[in-house]
Amino acid sequence: MKKTININLGGQPFIIDEPAFDMLHHYFESLKQKFANENEQKEIIADIESRIAELFTQRLGKTRAVVGEEDVVYVTTLMGRPEDIAGEPESPGNTNTGKSAVSGSPISGKVEKKLFRDPDNKKVGGVISGLCYYFGWGDPTWIRIALAGLIVLTMVFKFGIGLPIAVIYLILLIVVPEATTSAEKLQMRGEPVTIQNIEKEVRDAMHTAGNSMNNLMRDDKVRNGVTTAARAFAKIFLVFVLLFCIGSLIVLGMVCLGLSIFSAASLSDITQLFVSSRHMITMFNVGLFLAVGIPLISVMYDSIRFLTDSDVKNPILKKVFWGAWFIGLVLLGFSSWSILKDFAASDTVQDKVQLVTPASGTLRVQLADTLGHVIAVHDEDEGGGSSFTWMGGMATTDYGYSFSDVKLEVVVSPDSNYYVERVAFSKGANFADASKNIKMIKYRFSQSDSLLNLDSRFELPKDGKWRDQHIKIRIYVPEGKRLTFAPGVDGMEVNIKSDDYTDDGVVSGKILEVEHGKLKCTNCKERMISDEEIDLPEPPEAPEAPEAPEAPGEHFKMRTGKDSDDLKNFTVNINDKGMEVRGTNEKNQNVHVQINDHKMSVSKTDAQGKAVK
Repeated sequence: MKKTININLGGQPFIIDEPAFDMLHHYFESLKQKFANENEQKEIIADIESRIAELFTQRLGKTRAVVGEEDVVYVTTLMGRPEDIAGEPESPGNTNTGKSAVSGSPISGKVEKKLFRDPDNKKVGGVISGLCYYFGWGDPTWIRIALAGLIVLTMVFKFGIGLPIAVIYLILLIVVPEATTSAEKLQMRGEPVTIQNIEKEVRDAMHTAGNSMNNLMRDDKVRNGVTTAARAFAKIFLVFVLLFCIGSLIVLGMVCLGLSIFSAASLSDITQLFVSSRHMITMFNVGLFLAVGIPLISVMYDSIRFLTDSDVKNPILKKVFWGAWFIGLVLLGFSSWSILKDFAASDTVQDKVQLVTPASGTLRVQLADTLGHVIAVHDEDEGGGSSFTWMGGMATTDYGYSFSDVKLEVVVSPDSNYYVERVAFSKGANFADASKNIKMIKYRFSQSDSLLNLDSRFELPKDGKWRDQHIKIRIYVPEGKRLTFAPGVDGMEVNIKSDDYTDDGVVSGKILEVEHGKLKCTNCKERMISDEEIDLPEPPEAPEAPEAPEAPGEHFKMRTGKDSDDLKNFTVNINDKGMEVRGTNEKNQNVHVQINDHKMSVSKTDAQGKAVK
């Protein structure tokens, strides 16, 4: 029966009998005496302990639990005697123990080589260098060049071998351990793990570190100069960063102040038009300030500390900043989701109404109410000044709120009738909600013979919700009929669907006519005539041809028989069909003169488009 002792060797627990413990203790005491004057003593002893613990684990396996004398003799003989380091003869004090670990010669045999990542010769993770040690490939530089070339070829020429190599490298980088101790580095290189080699490994590592420190000290003056210059530039840069943060905080404060005013109780009706609850605006406001403002304040705090060379650290303040920023993100995300979910779906509704064909064959479009009066959304002098214009294109009315997002489109009619089609669009939380929002749109138009009165705005009731509603009014013009625009229509966005029409941004006064299924402008300037561009051809012979203007100017005098007109704002168009003159006389009548090889015709219409004899 032997007494056992529990020990901790290299971070691992072992059970060892008392004689074996005495032998192992004597062995380590000999090592400590050998390295008593060495600066590397602690690291050398630690590496030897780790290696001996590894050998004990291999010796015991899964069948034994107690380290015996034979195990200690085997391990210490394998590791080598302390006296072998300096080539000293065995001291007399060590001859008293026949079974001592310090007697005998090191056990010879095949050295076990293990795969590790090399930390001393690595470029990325030390995988290539470790593989070269394990397989005996020598210098890893050429292996690295070859692998880098394969990866480049894969990226340039789309070869398929580079990607598997990169994946294998990443797997090895994760799976293969790094050689951290002297014993592991010796095993990586296939060298015996003895106290001599461990001592040499530690001394080499310390020597390399000492050389690096000496080089660092030699470059200390240069480094100090570079550091001083870098700090100076960093401080100048941080001054601009600080000014930017202050300006951004001012802008953020103004935005948050505006949102606070918008969500105030006195504007609750306006707020309810856009969001379900004004408190959601308040939540968005707070979340925006915290989510954007806290990082700015944190950057300002660190910048001031750097500029003032302050070493004061406040970890509690940092935690407060992180907590407030996280709360801001939560509030901003929740409020944004609550607002945006009301715009998730969309719907479009089209209503088409047939118009009465005007007797003159010309339909005139004007912006007016259903009675033909000029539209006035609301007079600020009435109602005690309680109405006001809000945002761009929005105003309050007695009914609720009006919006100017109304567009006009002109197309060719599919039959012989005029039509007006209202295309209404809206968003909502779902399809049914979008359809409900469209039904709340109030838009008015009317027809009085040749006049089509369109409203330039649509309205929503006070209990309605703005969900990006907008209106498009589409006018269908039949074959052989005309459409003209009154002054003021240019205030709307007008789109004329025709390849033969050139949009110049102005539609007031223009006459559109459908010919052969296409919309054409009958009084648009097809070409500006001047003496510098072309020589005017001689006017065709025709009875009582109009006199040419005496000099270029703003008036064009024309006499046909006993009738004479002084045209202003006239245009002269010459094409393969002859010459055409259009203008307005002193009676504000539209005069149209057309001359060709066979005849000359003169026609006049009043401001309503009716023919004048």
